[in-house]
Amino acid sequence: MKLRPLRVTLTFVAIAALATFTLLWIAPPPPADWEAAPPWHARQNGAYWQVMGWTLGATTPEQVAKRLGSDVQWAILRRPEQPVVLEGWVPEFAVQGLTGKLLLQFELPEPLQALAEAEGRGAEITASGNLRREFDPLHQSDPRWRQATQLQLLTFLPSVRIDAATLEARFAALGTAPHRWQDETQASHWLYALSCAAPCTPLGVHIALPAENGRPVIEYALLERFAALLPS
Repeated sequence: MKLRPLRVTLTFVAIAALATFTLLWIAPPPPADWEAAPPWHARQNGAYWQVMGWTLGATTPEQVAKRLGSDVQWAILRRPEQPVVLEGWVPEFAVQGLTGKLLLQFELPEPLQALAEAEGRGAEITASGNLRREFDPLHQSDPRWRQATQLQLLTFLPSVRIDAATLEARFAALGTAPHRWQDETQASHWLYALSCAAPCTPLGVHIALPAENGRPVIEYALLERFAALLPS
């Protein structure tokens, strides 16, 4: 009789362990990289910039696949009056313990533009007027899809709300003050300009903080790409 409480306790422990194992099996954690720098750091490496372990202007879809495996959803996308691009969408990504969503946009060299246009025929038209079609560059016979495409835009969407003061404190690590403005929705925008010596090109870090939900959108690309965002 004295052992009964212990047996009850062990039974509850076993049930809890089984439930935990089941949850982990059903919902595995997002791919994490504890060695990559956090979003508020950017490092110059020769002619390139490295952000969260990715290299703008050099990272290829093949390298993304080696790092993330099958966690990437690939698609060809064309926005109105813009060239076709290849995008990799990672719905669950973690870096330095911060989880969120990751969008990797790749520039297509001229020879692949025509092929991408052909692949895009008959694709769905999204609500924003973009043409989109699922397309896996890793299983194409032409190796240029895997190796010649270059990362040109990286967007990270943290899954948690981050207030402006915390964002400002974190991104002070970039070592420069941002240009600030608000749009018609009262969302706050910050644009950091990181200079570097030639042949490196200045990097732009754009942060949009919506007034309502407080979840920032953080974008990284060559500074010239963000020029059109600045209010006149």
